[in-house]
Amino acid sequence: MEYLVLKYDLIVTEVFFYALLYQVDGILPVLIPGEKYELKVLCGESFWNLYTDGQKRIAGRCMVHMVETGMLPLHIAEGRHEYPKLYSLR
Repeated sequence: MEYLVLKYDLIVTEVFFYALLYQVDGILPVLIPGEKYELKVLCGESFWNLYTDGQKRIAGRCMVHMVETGMLPLHIAEGRHEYPKLYSLR
């Protein structure tokens, strides 16, 4: 099994990371510019519900890495609270 080391020394499997990336990438064409989305919406409920609570937190950290490194054409949007993070098209 191959691993990736992300920001803040987070270590995840390539399978976990890329499954999340491909899932979010697949929904990009239908996103509405200016709208804000939680990660669970970007992933789709059935995909998101496969994760445990701990995996959901790791997925959130992976998503921040993907956004901050430009892997996805999204940015972190302002929300009412710090968590859950909201994302919007750049």
